[in-house]
Amino acid sequence: MTTNIAFETSGKPVYNAINGGIESMFTSAGKYSEAKFTFSAGQMRVWAVTSEPILSPILIKATTSKNQNSGHPYLLNLSIAVLKESGKIFAGTIPLEITITDSLRVKRFHLYRATKNGTCTISLKLAANDAIGKWTIRIKELLGETRIKQSINLEATRKMTALGMQFRKAVYFNGDDERIYRFFKNHQSVTIIIGSSIFARTAADHLIKYMKPYGIEFVIKDATQINNPRSLTKEEAATWVGLDYAGSGQIKPGAKNSLGHSGFDVKGPVIVIGNPEDNPVINYMVDKLYLPFIPVKNKFPGTGRGYLSWQRGAVGRMQDSLCLVAHDMDGMMEAAGSLFEIMAGMKFPSKNKVPVRSNIKAAIEATIPRKPPLMWKKVLADYAVKMQSLDGVVQVETKDGRAYSIDYKGNIFRMDAIEGKHGFLKEISTQSRYDDRLLKFCYNLGNAELYIYWGGYLEIIKENKVIYAKQLYQDITAVTLLSKYMIVALADGNIHSYKLKK
Repeated sequence: MTTNIAFETSGKPVYNAINGGIESMFTSAGKYSEAKFTFSAGQMRVWAVTSEPILSPILIKATTSKNQNSGHPYLLNLSIAVLKESGKIFAGTIPLEITITDSLRVKRFHLYRATKNGTCTISLKLAANDAIGKWTIRIKELLGETRIKQSINLEATRKMTALGMQFRKAVYFNGDDERIYRFFKNHQSVTIIIGSSIFARTAADHLIKYMKPYGIEFVIKDATQINNPRSLTKEEAATWVGLDYAGSGQIKPGAKNSLGHSGFDVKGPVIVIGNPEDNPVINYMVDKLYLPFIPVKNKFPGTGRGYLSWQRGAVGRMQDSLCLVAHDMDGMMEAAGSLFEIMAGMKFPSKNKVPVRSNIKAAIEATIPRKPPLMWKKVLADYAVKMQSLDGVVQVETKDGRAYSIDYKGNIFRMDAIEGKHGFLKEISTQSRYDDRLLKFCYNLGNAELYIYWGGYLEIIKENKVIYAKQLYQDITAVTLLSKYMIVALADGNIHSYKLKK
């Protein structure tokens, strides 16, 4: 659909609020600005007209502060505004991109924020061993794309008793002690599911003996007794969606569903005792990532150490459960003792044991992958879904069905359709190199591999070393190579060209 759009601007610029910058397609006609635009199905465009042209962002304040009573005692405090052409501050909301690099040239913060009632105030947590010296703050407002750069000196005045500490009792995820305490306030009749190890039964006997005066009753079952799908009634089967999602009609009445659809054959609150090797219920929880920390024999929680965990919905629908995990008798006794203390409301002044000696030094070196230099960027009417390099140009097909030809200088020409299919990069099947990133594409570049991750992160790997790395502000939808240039398409319609060294 093509339509004419006009704004009353009185000669003021019209900013592209999605891609940034002044919208070049608008022309002024008196007090109006007018342009013709083509919209694909469901496409949205956003523009902004400010009371005055934007001059630049301004960093009003950049200071460091200490608050020893908080969990993060060292803070970097910033106050930011955006100036009008007259020098006054805009009182409205303007989007910002904030990048902070430390003295070792490592990008420590990359944030997207906005001014509120004229200012943007943020406090960023600093580490005890952050590099000292000149930190660089770059601020870009995302309407006019004006930017500033300022520095702040981070001094070596921070002190901390210790960076690493040891749990006095069994290990648990932050906040799980409160959830465990609530578990016993809500449930006085509990089923204990034990693994095959002797210490699992011993821990269960201790819980029964020492919690009986508190009015808590237990029933012990072997894990093999309940390691079957729960039998569902007709009403339950019709309404349940499963621990693993199931579509309508996929869950059937009876006990022939999977564990992921019906849960284990036990009802009510549950305490599971053992480890992944001797208790199939704990092994299931590990496999489905219900536990905040993954227990590994001889590594975590470690010899003679125990681990507590609370979870909801891991054993069955809406069922609370606790895990006591250890790989030896001493560790399981620590877990059982810690569970009792939490149930009884017993707390140490500090749950951590501080080391006798510690020495914290500021970072003095860092390994930084190269960032490919940006050569040019262009904006298309919609985002690219296909992109190939062919005959010295890049051919692009966008979501709205259009096709374009782009040369290495960024000149764009319309095409009827992309030609052939032999100019695409060869995709290879592999796994993510990181536990916290989801791999989207991986391409063979001949003597290297190009990894594209969800969230706009890319890296080029050669001989298991990161040669190039780049975090982009939008998700990557397509990529190709054109001679010594890497052409990257983003979800907002932008096309970027980066120069690579051979």
